[in-house]
Amino acid sequence: MFRRKAVILACVMLVGGIYLAGCRRGAAPRVEPPKLDPAAAAAAAMDEYDTDKDGKLSPEEMRRCPALWSSREHLDPNNQGVTREMLEKHMRQWVESAAGSITQLVRVTRRGQPLEGATVTFEPEKFLGSSYESGSGTTDKNGVAGNITTPSAKAVNAPGLPPGFYKIKITKQGENIPARYNEKTELGAEVSYQAMGVSAGLNFDLDY
Repeated sequence: MFRRKAVILACVMLVGGIYLAGCRRGAAPRVEPPKLDPAAAAAAAMDEYDTDKDGKLSPEEMRRCPALWSSREHLDPNNQGVTREMLEKHMRQWVESAAGSITQLVRVTRRGQPLEGATVTFEPEKFLGSSYESGSGTTDKNGVAGNITTPSAKAVNAPGLPPGFYKIKITKQGENIPARYNEKTELGAEVSYQAMGVSAGLNFDLDY
């Protein structure tokens, strides 16, 4: 239905995007990262998704949060279940990175063919707190959205998203894309430098 993988086009655009986002000296004003309390966010995530209250997130529980599920390989490499402490440690790395804008590449296809003109929205998981913003972008003729940006990042011409766990929603005006890709989305991802080690870009093949 959909999958996550690195693509050559994404790699090329990703390098360029990070460069523009302020990784070089003398770049445009950087985007201030949102205020994140890793301890509070981890506790809120457990309250929301640890339904059996055993102190860890099982694979079944993580599936309810597509962003956490997409990052399971580096959140829980030993498949022992994700604890509050593990989540807190992971999110603390975002804070320590001081990143306010990371370029995220997404390619959207429909049954293997590029879907042009689709709006791709990254909606932060609510457990991250109120300082996070949603970001969005539009796919080009190749189905690639390389312009996903929050309002704060757009204001200083530094396209991208802050590190976080996001729901992903895909819509297109005049096209009836199923709810499992938007209103009741099954799509999600982590945006962070850690996640870049798993995949240089996201690739979603919509089946409808």
